[in-house]
Amino acid sequence: MTVPSRTTYDERPLNEVERSFERLCAEGRIVVETATAEDRARARMPAHAGPVFRRLAGSVRSVRLVDADVTVVLHQGSIANDTLGGWRLGANPEEIDVRLAPTDTDIANATGDMILDATWSPQSQHEVVLHSTILHFIVRAVAGDRD
Repeated sequence: MTVPSRTTYDERPLNEVERSFERLCAEGRIVVETATAEDRARARMPAHAGPVFRRLAGSVRSVRLVDADVTVVLHQGSIANDTLGGWRLGANPEEIDVRLAPTDTDIANATGDMILDATWSPQSQHEVVLHSTILHFIVRAVAGDRD
């Protein structure tokens, strides 16, 4: 399976991105819905989900990007049965297309944490953007390359 055209960004180390995520939460630019034990028991995640995704989903049910008014639900998702594949996360609005990358394509997703942002945008040359973790995706979506 081949992934359509895509782009990547130079990404900061995970520990820096985690600090940015916490700061953006403290500033109110990201709002998280804390996961309860019941939420964790009902969560739908693919078997190949990586440790960064699992750690975040263990404490957070959903993440709201305040400026964009977009919510990504870490505990909901389904197999994407299209050429891109992967596990499509629940989102509001539904047009948001964020996925845990599949492990059976030409994407180097050995850890299970690679995120595909396949949300179509008329401002983008590439339809698919790769991020090494869900935290990298969230921080980039909120703060861009500034943070």
